Amino acid sequence: MPTPKAMLLAKGVRRGLDEIDAALAAFGAASPPLRVTAPPTLASRWLAPRLSGYLRCEIELDVSTEIRNPSDFDVAIRTGAGDWPGLRAFRLFPVQLTPLLAPSLAAALEPLTPEMLATLPLLPHPDWERWFVSAIGRVPPGLRFARVEYPNHELNVNAACAGEGVALVPPGFFEPIVKSGVLIAPFDETLDGPDWHFALIRDDDGRSGPKEFCDWLYEQSRMISAALDTPDAWADA
Repeated sequence: MPTPKAMLLAKGVRRGLDEIDAALAAFGAASPPLRVTAPPTLASRWLAPRLSGYLRCEIELDVSTEIRNPSDFDVAIRTGAGDWPGLRAFRLFPVQLTPLLAPSLAAALEPLTPEMLATLPLLPHPDWERWFVSAIGRVPPGLRFARVEYPNHELNVNAACAGEGVALVPPGFFEPIVKSGVLIAPFDETLDGPDWHFALIRDDDGRSGPKEFCDWLYEQSRMISAALDTPDAWADA
């Protein structure tokens, strides 16, 4: 029988796939599909809302959130340092992380400071200590982490919305939730990099379709880079 955690994961992934399917369904296709793979949160929160700006009637995309072998995709969006053997990697935009939490969780700690944040349950993330060092120059003692570790940003944000703890996630992906007031982003401090989001194509793939899609991804990433005040980074890693 599926565990509650497994059911929550399946629900989050299904939501992302449904959003992608809805974006693709409005367009017909007459050519073989371009196989695109991306992480679930990036696929649902960043890629899916933009697909209507790329798709034309003769283009079909097969978008998956599975981690596929290079032989099973035409374009992959991945997060890392850019060192994937056999693949040509193009920087899109840097990974940024900032705390998000439910207003009810923050209400008792006003004014909320990073030191006060450290007394709240933190949803597990490997970069929490780096964020505190970036924000206040040190790691506060006695950090408390929530008992459940979720496998992606989408589920961390769902848990934060439920008041389970503070999520450390990319603010740009969840801006609508913050604007709605369901979660708050109490600090200007963000943890930048060192990882980036990359578009990957195979070294031996000389077709125009994958590169054209990467060109479009780059144009979309330039909007984010301008907002983040990061340099134009469309170059091989």
